Amino acid sequence: MRGKILLITILAAVNSFLVFFAIGFNSKHALVEDPSLPPVDMEQVRKSVEQREAKPPAKISKPEVTAEHANKVETKPKSGKKAKRVSKSKHR
Repeated sequence: MRGKILLITILAAVNSFLVFFAIGFNSKHALVEDPSLPPVDMEQVRKSVEQREAKPPAKISKPEVTAEHANKVETKPKSGKKAKRVSKSKHR
């Protein structure tokens, strides 16, 4: 009985996948242009893209590490216990 239910469930899942794949594959998507929008000027688009590409990427600064943050480390938990935050001075 359990095997029949499992087989029917698997066949239904495969069948639904194939049906929705066929529907998606056979549907046609049409682009609709809104006549109220102004026409796109390709020359202006090219210029703006060239300007963006000509600029060097912004430098990413490293975050500052405070003394309080630098003194704290997380240790690996022992035997499933939670990690504790302790200062480096206790580990030396």
